Amino acid sequence: MIGDDLIGSAILLAALLGVLAIGELWARLGSPSPEHSRKFVHLASAAACLLFPFLIESPFVVGAMAVGMSLFFGFAGRIKLLQSLHKVERTSRGSEYYSIAIFMVFLLTADDLWIYFSSVLILGVADAFAALIGIRYGKIRYTVQNGQKSLEGSLAFFVIAGAAVLVTAPFFADLPWPNLLQIAFATAVLLTCFEAISLDGADNLFVPVAAAVILEKLADDTFSVLVFQNLHLVAIFAALIGLNRLAGTLVPDKKSPFEAGGILVFAMFTFASWALAGAPWALPVIVGFVVAVTAWIASNRLTNIGLSIRIRPTYRALLLPFAVLIVANISRRWAEFYGPYLAVSAVVLTFAVTTLWRPNPEVRGPLYSTRFSTAVGLLSGLLVVGPAWALFPDVDFVAPLVLVAIAVPVAAINYRIVERRPRIEDDEFYWPASQIALTFAVGLIIYLAQFGDLLPIWQIPVGEELMRHGWMP
Repeated sequence: MIGDDLIGSAILLAALLGVLAIGELWARLGSPSPEHSRKFVHLASAAACLLFPFLIESPFVVGAMAVGMSLFFGFAGRIKLLQSLHKVERTSRGSEYYSIAIFMVFLLTADDLWIYFSSVLILGVADAFAALIGIRYGKIRYTVQNGQKSLEGSLAFFVIAGAAVLVTAPFFADLPWPNLLQIAFATAVLLTCFEAISLDGADNLFVPVAAAVILEKLADDTFSVLVFQNLHLVAIFAALIGLNRLAGTLVPDKKSPFEAGGILVFAMFTFASWALAGAPWALPVIVGFVVAVTAWIASNRLTNIGLSIRIRPTYRALLLPFAVLIVANISRRWAEFYGPYLAVSAVVLTFAVTTLWRPNPEVRGPLYSTRFSTAVGLLSGLLVVGPAWALFPDVDFVAPLVLVAIAVPVAAINYRIVERRPRIEDDEFYWPASQIALTFAVGLIIYLAQFGDLLPIWQIPVGEELMRHGWMP
């Protein structure tokens, strides 16, 4: 077995080095566009990687190859050794992530060849052609952090990602065509968003891994569940994007609260909270969005500062709520983690509202004080806990009150630590590490209090089973 794997790895390594050699010769002798030679290597490498399941069985062998190639590309990138990959002007570590992504997909998909092939084709073909079409034909641009992407490139990614699923599944999976069409649509939408918001080449890592996870989950759903999910996917994205644009019409400079990347991050988390755990977990996210946008409108009308929230502050803010959601989903201990989830959501909302005032040097007095932050903490706790409490009125009232109470001192502490620092135009400042640490501390306190029987656990019927069966139309 190990001998066969070593032979297979030698064949694959020779193929990948051959692709790289051809790319280098073309880049050095043919003078192509740097992006063209890079995408050639990207595309041809994906074709070679399709052979992994046939030539190698051991994940350890694949992992060793992946780590070795990632280290090589990282070193080559530092010294600009490979012109076929490293002549592009933009900062990208995509070549380092590429082999690691293939290894992770190999681990996740096991014997599901259609999921492996779909994920690799999306990485190699959809990503490559999206970039090339965006560069050549992209006219409609949208902002992602400090750069821009094109709507035409994103549409190309969407079409090719869906096609990759539809082309591979009939050969390796026994799925009805109506189900397959729904799976292809949902996968293409979500992965297009992943590709759009990934920075510095991170799409080479996140897109194929996300593809494997999403396809694995959707493959077991019935047709009615898939339709139900897709309707909510479209509704959530349309509603949040529409509200974001509407809010921009209510301020003097006509900017929206979230830049394109920020709103995509928020919309994806909203859908994930609903799809993985149900409406009780999505409600705090939706409430938080409405409250934060309202605070943004008030702040902009008062001071006309023209601030729009970008990707990094958004995903830093949503990092811990998302982490709690994933842990609850993996462990299936929904009730145990619902209290900590509401706690971190209340704290995040508190920080979001007070952060919107921070760049405004004109705002002083009652709107720039410990008392204001404390009042925001109290209101945020009530707004996050209230809808869940209304859905489940039989839940012990002690836990919700504690969640509200704990948000108040945290808001005051946050003001003392962060709010009075000098203002600088830096994403890290708008959601610094201290706020992440405080959020984590609050969630941990609630969890430990439940574990020590100091607080009751919210015994509410949430989770994947409720979403799949109890809430079906």
